[in-house]
Amino acid sequence: MDSFRSRDTASFGLERPRATIEVATARGVRRLVVGDLNAAGSALYARRAGDPRVLQVGSALLSELERVFFNRDEPRS
Repeated sequence: MDSFRSRDTASFGLERPRATIEVATARGVRRLVVGDLNAAGSALYARRAGDPRVLQVGSALLSELERVFFNRDEPRS
């Protein structure tokens, strides 16, 4: 993971995100907006609500999220 500051969120896909993740914790609701892949395809751009930094998180995050929904939506026998 890496982080940097940028005012240009559109070029990272954060204006029209591909996903928004909300998690309710004891400290309140946390929101992560997920944008485009980086040029190498190895990381996604993301931003936490209220944080000015743009984060690069490993692209494995997409696989992990898909696994959560696959397991949730898979019919049980």
